[in-house]
Amino acid sequence: MSNLPPEEEINLGLAKEAINNINARLEEFNKTKGCDYKIDINYFYQMDKNVEITAHHELHPKTLLLCAFNNDICVSSIIVEYNNGYITIFSHTKKQREGNKLNKLLRAVIIIIARTIYADAKYILSDAVNPTSAYLMMKYFNAEGRDDMMKFPTHEEFRDYIEKHRALEVTIELNDVNIENAKTVFDKTINELTCVEKKGGKRNYLRSKKNKKYRRNRRKTRR
Repeated sequence: MSNLPPEEEINLGLAKEAINNINARLEEFNKTKGCDYKIDINYFYQMDKNVEITAHHELHPKTLLLCAFNNDICVSSIIVEYNNGYITIFSHTKKQREGNKLNKLLRAVIIIIARTIYADAKYILSDAVNPTSAYLMMKYFNAEGRDDMMKFPTHEEFRDYIEKHRALEVTIELNDVNIENAKTVFDKTINELTCVEKKGGKRNYLRSKKNKKYRRNRRKTRR
């Protein structure tokens, strides 16, 4: 186990209380759909050594992770970083779980619990790794980006713009309206979840020959 200076660790008690309530909701879903989903937030080094975690970024002991688990596998994750009022998030979903709505669910969760982690947080900054993540934030969570990002009504048009301009950074203000909206999105999304593991998966545009650096940095870590 890694030893972190106490002053670097956030008290996650309130966040875990909120997630316990969320897991109670997920348990109801699990019973009706035969799934085994649960959500947890913790420092990487404090997570169960037997769980499997996949993430786009290299995981250090003090990395704060929000995970959606299925059978002790973190099938969808959000890395959480904080600096000067901004919570920056990086998400990843296992290829076989893309389309299960887990990314959307976790994004709703991080907005809901953000202030329980960092009381003075004012914004969530999403550094999305694909057009779909950025599109989700703007369509469902009132995120804002470059002015010209807002004019595309369909995912296809938005994706084409993103692939051309590589403008994936969007911001959500952590105000009461957006937090309540995230709760509404969560309520709807929990009824849209699926737990069927797909063969293959959707192509992530960053997994191309033009993005060798991305592929070098992607790592699958088993604790």
